[in-house]
Amino acid sequence: MSAPLRWSRFERVAVGMGVVGMVAAVLAIRSAAVPTLGRLSTDRPLTLSVEAGDPGVGYQPGDDQLALWAADAWQEALDGRVEFQAGPADQAQVKIEWTGGTTGRFGDMRPVLVNGRRGAVLRIRARTSGFGAEVDRRAASDPVFRATVVYLTCLHELGHALGLSHSNDERDIMVDFSTVDQASDFFDRYRRQVRTVDDIATHAGLSANDIRRVRNLYEVEG
Repeated sequence: MSAPLRWSRFERVAVGMGVVGMVAAVLAIRSAAVPTLGRLSTDRPLTLSVEAGDPGVGYQPGDDQLALWAADAWQEALDGRVEFQAGPADQAQVKIEWTGGTTGRFGDMRPVLVNGRRGAVLRIRARTSGFGAEVDRRAASDPVFRATVVYLTCLHELGHALGLSHSNDERDIMVDFSTVDQASDFFDRYRRQVRTVDDIATHAGLSANDIRRVRNLYEVEG
């Protein structure tokens, strides 16, 4: 027989706020206990869920592959210290979702607990519009540029999921996109390295500083 659920003092207080207020308060209290940034446990493979999205939010066939390539890039940078393994969405330690809303300028990362382990839900804005006139124009006319925006956003948010904070160097994938003077220039630097969408698989997009930081965080030598 399982042990009875125990409520904290703060959660008991939330009951007096009514059902809606209680749910909101409990979720806020419990979410606050999950660190925003920090290492993911590496004692076993990390379950990763990347599902196809809804065309209504701007998702296009192949966007899920871009996300998987981003996971591969971080895994390679860590020499396999972190290993992503496909898993069901309800059990995934790292889950990538597609959104058409304004969840941050390009995407965001929300920390969660999955079976007692730190995890993350990444929301990637698949509709590449509303990011500035030049980015919007390029993404609409150049499929490879659009794929670049989606891929680099996945790469950036996965960096947060792994525990990396923003950097101040525009050469890094972990730079705060909102501080980049010309977002189109940031994406174009990568776009010039690839001729087709498939080329993205062999162009990680991580700077030497990105790699150094994540290897230090996970104590990877060399």
